[in-house]
Amino acid sequence: MKGSLLPWLNRDAFQKEMLKIQLKKRESCGDKKLVFSDTSIAAGVAYYLADNLEAPNEIWKSAKENKYDLVFILDFPKVYENDIVRKETREKSERVHKHIREVNKKLNHKIIEIPAINVESRVKMIEETIKEEFQGLLD
Repeated sequence: MKGSLLPWLNRDAFQKEMLKIQLKKRESCGDKKLVFSDTSIAAGVAYYLADNLEAPNEIWKSAKENKYDLVFILDFPKVYENDIVRKETREKSERVHKHIREVNKKLNHKIIEIPAINVESRVKMIEETIKEEFQGLLD
């Protein structure tokens, strides 16, 4: 990958750009009743903590202001390999994973733990949880 806006080169610039993108995506959802995201503003805080850095007030403030009704946290994978997408070491990824849970807990998000089971079973668990939690929205 070329360029300097990479988390391992400039954590602050990268996370601040990610925050802008996340806020723009949230805004684009308008008043939709149900929206999914594969990451959160809280995850940006977790990356700082995993690097033993304090997250900037701007990012913490935004994480506190932009709540999530539910946060699904999948168990850390038993098999972890670096590839073109996974640049972090296993140890770093485990720290990030731990801090994602801690930050979401601190923000009082409802956390749903999803065990390391087959994909079909995970999908079924998530679908059942959504039906239970958002019954009125799905009718």
